[in-house]
Amino acid sequence: MIPSRPLDLGGIINEALRIIKLTYWRAAIILLVFYLPGFVIIQIGLNDLIADTQDIVSKYSAVSPEAPILVRDYLFTSDNSKSFSSPLLRLQYSELYKSIDSVQDALNTKYPDSTSRRLLKKQVDSITEVVRTSNPQLTSIFNGELAVSFFILLAGFVILILGYIGNIAAQYDLSSRAFEDRHFNFGKIFKLTLSRSMWMLLIQYILIAFAMLFGFTIVIGITYAISPVLGILGMLISFIAVAYSGVRIIFSAIALVSEELGPFEAIKRSLILTEGMFWRVIGIGLICGLLLIVVKSFIQLPFSLIISPKLTWVVECIRGNFANIPAIFANLRAGIYAWEAIIIFGTLVCASFSPAFITTFYYDLRTRHEGTLEYSEGLPEDNLELPEEHHDQREPQD
Repeated sequence: MIPSRPLDLGGIINEALRIIKLTYWRAAIILLVFYLPGFVIIQIGLNDLIADTQDIVSKYSAVSPEAPILVRDYLFTSDNSKSFSSPLLRLQYSELYKSIDSVQDALNTKYPDSTSRRLLKKQVDSITEVVRTSNPQLTSIFNGELAVSFFILLAGFVILILGYIGNIAAQYDLSSRAFEDRHFNFGKIFKLTLSRSMWMLLIQYILIAFAMLFGFTIVIGITYAISPVLGILGMLISFIAVAYSGVRIIFSAIALVSEELGPFEAIKRSLILTEGMFWRVIGIGLICGLLLIVVKSFIQLPFSLIISPKLTWVVECIRGNFANIPAIFANLRAGIYAWEAIIIFGTLVCASFSPAFITTFYYDLRTRHEGTLEYSEGLPEDNLELPEEHHDQREPQD
């Protein structure tokens, strides 16, 4: 039997680092297994969508070389043309945003009112009519190939979301086994995840999302119906309630997996464990969260800088250079591949980080709530022998 005792902040960090060290490559494999199917399907849909779009743009350009520029003008002068950007993005891609701002300023001068924008739309529509008349197969592309591409993308996103939930469930199972010094049996982890945990976790997330959205909508709707001032106050109260609830139920997923509870029971379990611990959860959560962000950024930044795609071709398109359509789409594909590589690398490198901290904190709260815990190492063939120093890290810290 392996005892567990309360941990202070240093103990939580040390224990989480131990779990990361034990589970890192296994966590990466689990992540790949659950993410890869959805990712591959999304990539297929993206490739088809880019190929179909290139075909359409080429046909437009063949009928009217200025068509891409007119479409750009129409998009940049529409009501939704104002570009959203954070200061960080503007710093990272200053040349791109300078081009966007200068082109928007020029187009606002060229098309200053709704009448001029309607005339621009008529030009675009007339070119579209000519293109469709001269290319009967274009209708089949819009109604056939593009529809199929969007359907593949949608299916990929659905599978990716399920993979995300499955990965969370499996990662928590893996981290729980590491904390309790149990054997890392991939077969058992995947079997439990696919047969139970993933689907229970999906139900739990739906319940939480529905409850928060329903309560948020009801409060804001009622208060706004009484008075706009009360509506603003109701919105503020709703945001505070959602944030408070999020902290109180943050351990519901790990409780569902570790203790094999149902969705409702796991939520109640998290509420019980965090009772009287709200500020402790906030404090340690913020410190550990900032630590994770710094470590992830330190690991990911060099890789991101090396393979981050160049966006000079985007700047050229914004400025109206659409002379080489194949080169534009080749750059688009290369840019997507580069960003995908950055995302995959960053996700794999940090695969076990968050689950390790949340799992350790969860067991700490269990110990504080229920007293010293003991975990069975299971059957002899399921044991995982660990150095004695690993067990010492769960000695009392406060």
